[in-house]
Amino acid sequence: LQYINKKIDLVVIDFNMGVLNGGDVLKSWLQSKPVTQFIFLTAEDREETALTMIKSGATNYLVKPVNPDVLLTKIYEALHFVW
Repeated sequence: LQYINKKIDLVVIDFNMGVLNGGDVLKSWLQSKPVTQFIFLTAEDREETALTMIKSGATNYLVKPVNPDVLLTKIYEALHFVW
């Protein structure tokens, strides 16, 4: 994260990535960068996982497989566009 010097408005990232999870990445990001919208993707369709993502600061999340039209809509919503 320290290598990114430009403002980034939106990050779409998998929530479960092995050693780190999306929540860890988001926490690290917020310590060094301005607020950015985060949309998490996950294969876990469980309420507990959804709550974890939202509590970590996610703007939104989608369960995989992700419908491209739904992802695009969530991106527009996160960036405050009207679809």
